[in-house]
Amino acid sequence: MERGPKLSQFNDIAAVQRRWTQWLCARLPPELSGHIVSVVVGVGELVVFADSAAWCTRVRYALAALETEICAQDPSLRRARARVQLRA
Repeated sequence: MERGPKLSQFNDIAAVQRRWTQWLCARLPPELSGHIVSVVVGVGELVVFADSAAWCTRVRYALAALETEICAQDPSLRRARARVQLRA
């Protein structure tokens, strides 16, 4: 079965999300990285989802400290945001 363009695009997006998750988890304290649910690259921003509002606040502060590094990693990104997403 041949892979179609949509499946290839989905795989590319998933690979980018995995790389960013690994990159962030390597830089965040272990108690924070365990609460990261997912990471999504949007237009000009990196959105990091935490598993609760309390952890989201802590992740938000950690992202502010890493924002220069994040933007250096990908110059198309202008900011990083934290949001809440409950684990499935």
